[in-house]
Amino acid sequence: MTQGSQPPQESTPPKKRSRGALIAVVVIVVIVVIVAGFYAASYYAKKPSQVPSDITIGTLYASTGAFASTSIPEYDGLLLWANQVNSQGGIYVSSLGAKLKVKIISYDDSSDTSTATNLYTQLITVNHVDFLVADFGSVLTAPAVSIAEEHHVLLFDVTGSSASFFNVSSPYIVLTSIPGSPAYAKYGAAQLLSLNITKVAVAYAENDFTTPLSQIFVSQLESHNVTPVYYQGFPTSQTDFSSMITTIQSYNPQAVVFYGYPTNDIPFINELHSMGVTFPYLFTIFPGQLFDLMQSAVGTNMTYTFTYAFPPEAVYNDVNYGMNLSSLESAWNSTYPSVPFGYLSIAGYTAGLIIQDGISTAGSLNATAVRNAINSFSGKITTVDGLFQVDPTTGMQTGESPPIGQVVPNGSGGLKVIIVYPASMATGTPIYPAP
Repeated sequence: MTQGSQPPQESTPPKKRSRGALIAVVVIVVIVVIVAGFYAASYYAKKPSQVPSDITIGTLYASTGAFASTSIPEYDGLLLWANQVNSQGGIYVSSLGAKLKVKIISYDDSSDTSTATNLYTQLITVNHVDFLVADFGSVLTAPAVSIAEEHHVLLFDVTGSSASFFNVSSPYIVLTSIPGSPAYAKYGAAQLLSLNITKVAVAYAENDFTTPLSQIFVSQLESHNVTPVYYQGFPTSQTDFSSMITTIQSYNPQAVVFYGYPTNDIPFINELHSMGVTFPYLFTIFPGQLFDLMQSAVGTNMTYTFTYAFPPEAVYNDVNYGMNLSSLESAWNSTYPSVPFGYLSIAGYTAGLIIQDGISTAGSLNATAVRNAINSFSGKITTVDGLFQVDPTTGMQTGESPPIGQVVPNGSGGLKVIIVYPASMATGTPIYPAP
């Protein structure tokens, strides 16, 4: 041994343990590891850094261009919903164990589809939003459909009702606030036939909204052996309809069904008046959907026009989710005192309700989980916009079918919309032929 070193210590050999004792030790160790792992996982799952600060919703609006007058109130309706939810602390997401506030990230597409395409992509790839909400109508929704599908982001389609968006199974789109084209056209042909109208002229704007709508309407007529005497499309940008009116007039139709956007409805109705032309039955879409806008643009020229009756003209008294009509109108007027309350206010707000119920029911921000949750309450909730019901595979809205209304004098120098079909919803009788 060298100086200062210690002799090796003799250790006493351990006593041989029984097999049962060894198993007990192993079991205890495993239990300790599992319990420790559970508490560690719980700790890290609940760490503030692991929970998002908010729910991000990306959307577009149009401050200028052809769709500005319809895009802005829809966008404002979504903002109204978000502010209301946030004032209550947000939406509880059970998988995160937290209430999260809603953050709306928005860009101006100026009514341009190319701009919209770029901005929808930016919302997903740069802003990394949790969910996407489309701008007004089928034209500005169309670019979002394939982008959302490609990136597996759930798209809440507010008013883009084109059947082409829902012709395949997809877990990444839900139509929230307006029926798809088949349900949209639910009562049109039946109402004409109830008035014994068989000589029909149909004109439609060539876009993702009104083209499929016209096709479904005409197929419904043909199923009753009625073939339109005139069936013609026109560019959505068209604003001069004088030659079309003259051509239609030559067919002497009992009814003229005109499917266009407000930018088409307004000049068409005004030109009918300026040309002194009256058809026995005239149908246009937007007098009953955007009543205040149409009244300011065409005034009494739209008297006796048939139209779709949307809320607030159509009132649903069995609301079981969100504010009812009077409460929503009051909230709108206090928030946007200079902006008339109308259907698009309701549409944007309703989209928010479906987002809210989808997230809270799913308890998750996962796109497919939220979509599955929406399927679970489809057909069970009624909002201020009517029965919410979607096709479980395509996401197309099959509820919220608008009845047929007619613009008539209100008895005090103004106009109002009465519901004339179906009989179960009627608030008046149709005036046909028009005086």
